[in-house]
Amino acid sequence: DALLGKAFVLSWQKDYSRAETLFRRVIEISPEYWDAQLGLARMLVWKGEPDKAVPILDHLAKQKSSDVSLLIALARAQKESGQTKEAVKTFRGAIALEPDRADLHAELGQVLAQTQKLDDAITELEKAIAVQSSNVDDYITLGRVYGYKNRLDDSKRLYTEALKKNP
Repeated sequence: DALLGKAFVLSWQKDYSRAETLFRRVIEISPEYWDAQLGLARMLVWKGEPDKAVPILDHLAKQKSSDVSLLIALARAQKESGQTKEAVKTFRGAIALEPDRADLHAELGQVLAQTQKLDDAITELEKAIAVQSSNVDDYITLGRVYGYKNRLDDSKRLYTEALKKNP
């Protein structure tokens, strides 16, 4: 536990190479130490190497498929490493477990918009707003997506709503 604690501290201090060495050492000693694997994966994402984090997170997600925070971490790493199809699937899995999480609908909507699945993005962003109408960023993102679809009246309406909520 002392090694793992030091690895976490080093990763928070952005001393990634030393943190990675310690995380890997803990995993070598205890290969199924879940916290060490998750710590290593998160550190790799912070380090800018999400592609290296994805296999670790995927392995953990298979063991704990009902852990929404783990699915979110996996989806974000997949998205950051360019694995957008996988990220969409993983976000959908997290939403199936917690359908009233506006943040999950919003993130899924953003990924869908980036992949030009604009109608699906609109659906998810509308769900995010329906669940939590106070998040101005969701109105702005949905307004952009409507703009991409050349639905300018809808886009203007969303931007106006955003300004009303946060002048």
